[in-house]
Amino acid sequence: MEVLEIISSKMEMAQHFLDDLLSNYDRLDDTARIDRANVVFDNITSYLQIEQNLLFPYIRKTGEHDDILEQALAVHDRIDEEMEKSVMVHVDEPDHQFYHGLDTIRGLLERAKRIDQEMIFPWARVYLSEEDHYALLNPLKEQTAHETVAPLAWQQAMFREKGG
Repeated sequence: MEVLEIISSKMEMAQHFLDDLLSNYDRLDDTARIDRANVVFDNITSYLQIEQNLLFPYIRKTGEHDDILEQALAVHDRIDEEMEKSVMVHVDEPDHQFYHGLDTIRGLLERAKRIDQEMIFPWARVYLSEEDHYALLNPLKEQTAHETVAPLAWQQAMFREKGG
């Protein structure tokens, strides 16, 4: 199902950018850390919005799978909370609070991915009709088209970090 592939790729992109930031964290200056973190947060926000605004209303509509929705939304809320905390923390805190917040987000994204693979996506394969799929696909493609600047922003952040 193309919709699920797009959602999955959104998650993978956010995880890739976050993993790259965390693995290079110590060699980056504060500006590069902030630039890259903003790209990470934009990608995570996009993923969360797609699920919450496009996919989850279909689950709600059935009225039968609130348990799935509760679990997914609980993780989404925690991700939002951690991103908000990270935005409020100075990147140069001596106790690496910013880094630890990003690492917490990485764990939460992994949890969200498991929920997608074990609950959300199986539900969608069973309950979404072909018409539902196409109804989801158009706004999803539209949102994705508007977000093509994220990889460019990432490249610019990397370029600035290298001093170019």
